[in-house]
Amino acid sequence: AHYEENKIADLQCLPDSLKDAEYYVPTSEGVEARIKTRLEQIKAWKAELKRKRRGT
Repeated sequence: AHYEENKIADLQCLPDSLKDAEYYVPTSEGVEARIKTRLEQIKAWKAELKRKRRGT
């Protein structure tokens, strides 16, 4: 991941039954606001990667 453009790797480490589960939902206050923004960026990056792989 260190060499990837977004510094994250598209690697699924959880079983399929858990892959979309959310265990942490940050608030919009304090440090959590920055965490929330970063998580949204990661989700958007993964969605874009999926679209590219499907060719749409």
